[in-house]
Amino acid sequence: MRVSFAVIALALIVAISSTGCSRSRPDDGPVQVPAASNTPVKTATPAPATSTATTPEIAGNQGALSAALAENSAVRYEIVVSGEPASADKDEALDKLLQDRKWPEAPMMVLMVFPSANHDIRFALGTNFNQKKVAVDEILTLVRSAYFTKVREGDPAAGLAELVRAVNQRMAQ
Repeated sequence: MRVSFAVIALALIVAISSTGCSRSRPDDGPVQVPAASNTPVKTATPAPATSTATTPEIAGNQGALSAALAENSAVRYEIVVSGEPASADKDEALDKLLQDRKWPEAPMMVLMVFPSANHDIRFALGTNFNQKKVAVDEILTLVRSAYFTKVREGDPAAGLAELVRAVNQRMAQ
């Protein structure tokens, strides 16, 4: 039941993002946001460029994550580490973040990680994913195989690195 709800919720988020919720803004470099409970802690620069922003504070292999985020990519990643309690509605937290920040922009993938809930994750995709015919199910498969495999091994940062590389590879096709 939980997986079905998550798939439906993620499909809804992608549907909303591909029907005009994403807005572009001029590239003014990495976004630095004041500290809050759901603060973006990592911003990769727009593609094709390398990231110069800091890596999010998340358990595990920070070097692997920094290296993955520094690679040239058609995707701009916004990784948000949530301070919400495990009992919080994760989909609602992501929806609020997307609304507040007017995300996702076309080349963007927003990843919201919930450390207090076993590093559960939610994502939103910009319209470039739809243009590349990347389905939500395809991203869910990458999340399960790349990210959650490493989370189960106790290394969510390496899981994010694997996910970033898998998404980059798919978007390069």
